[in-house]
Amino acid sequence: MVDRLVWASVFFTAPFLLCCPVTSVVPGSLFFGHSIRIFNPSSPIITACIPFLCVDRVMAKLSAGQKRRQKELKRKKKKQVQARKQQTSMVHMGTANGLPKLSSLIIEYAGDLLVGADNSRSYIEGLLGYLIMTWNIGAVKPEKANELRDILDAGMQEGGVTAPDEIIEQLDFFITKRRMLFGDDPRIVLEHSISWNGMGEYNLQVVSTVLPLEDRFSMNMENATAGLSARLREKVDTFRTPLTEEEEEIERLIDRGYKLLESNRLKDDQNIVDACDTWLIAWGLIKDRYGHLTSINDIEGMIGILIQNWSAEMDMNLHNAACIEPGYNEKGILFAREFCQQYPDSDKTYIVNFQRFIAEQLLQKGEMEAAEATFEALVTDLPDETWGYIGWGDVYNPVYKNTFNTPKDIDRAKQLYRIPIVRELRHADDARERLEELIAFEREAATTMDA
Repeated sequence: MVDRLVWASVFFTAPFLLCCPVTSVVPGSLFFGHSIRIFNPSSPIITACIPFLCVDRVMAKLSAGQKRRQKELKRKKKKQVQARKQQTSMVHMGTANGLPKLSSLIIEYAGDLLVGADNSRSYIEGLLGYLIMTWNIGAVKPEKANELRDILDAGMQEGGVTAPDEIIEQLDFFITKRRMLFGDDPRIVLEHSISWNGMGEYNLQVVSTVLPLEDRFSMNMENATAGLSARLREKVDTFRTPLTEEEEEIERLIDRGYKLLESNRLKDDQNIVDACDTWLIAWGLIKDRYGHLTSINDIEGMIGILIQNWSAEMDMNLHNAACIEPGYNEKGILFAREFCQQYPDSDKTYIVNFQRFIAEQLLQKGEMEAAEATFEALVTDLPDETWGYIGWGDVYNPVYKNTFNTPKDIDRAKQLYRIPIVRELRHADDARERLEELIAFEREAATTMDA
């Protein structure tokens, strides 16, 4: 059974895994790296980049031309990532041969850290080294994860660096993110290199190997906090509370669903359907057990952490099941509606995500008017949530033509993206990136037609 400590580690390190995209930042700090040799008894010698923190160094300011060029590069990278996501989102990863290019995946794993204000070479190179180290720590079995984390911590101490709490949390967050969001990827990085051209563009190349199954990380009691900081482990220990029989049954069902999804590396679509069936049974128990609450966030203790993280994945897997058996469109819509009705005071991210999911499932069924009404209700009820407008705009955006079988309307998409920008809402920058991406797409399309 998945130990409850696993979900405590997620609770403390990644409360914003629900959000899309990842919005974490390295607060006012720069990472620098150097290569060391790490011996792994079950694989060749690994070259891993250990990041060192330099807080006092002042970077040279970029010229206006450089800033414009970097902004164009950011847009291009974002567009590539979005296109990749549209092709691979909701698809459960399978064997190594079917996985995306690892260098591109690590860029996606980095999230917004690589599109921050500081994009100097030293920042990019050091940051990628840091991310690759956390990628490896999150991939390997507990003993090796602890060994790599000790090497990382020792490296910083030897360099005379005292990492602030925010940096320790960043390390823990990315290790946990690797396990939770990229856990199906069996690869570990052996070496990496970064090359630059004269225009400030960089190319990441990695050499990787597939870890044997027995050397990969897996969730259980003994390794729940492997590779994480001592500070986090102390916090997790405070959550060792017994569960009731009902809560143990909920945990058992959720765990069984995860095991079915994990076994889907063999590409057995029935496992996805069976996992969703198992989780829907768990959902029935959750409604009965916690029907007196109005927020999923109010479920206390370890079972609360488990349920909150599980519910954040439910829509994706119901979508996958619907791609296999169309009847799961309705099951997914029913689940999302019940969640929003039963727990209306939950964190707004849940509500926005599930309302968008309902609308998207309606679109998959060809019910455009019902989907429109759902988006209309979403932005009316939550007018200050940027991702409601973004989700609605994406329906009309031709950049996502493979996602929604709907008429494309560039002007309508622009109108929706501009609302959070004009109102200066939280996450308005995400809408601005969508808008700039769409304008660039429109410009390229016009150029093609003229040619």
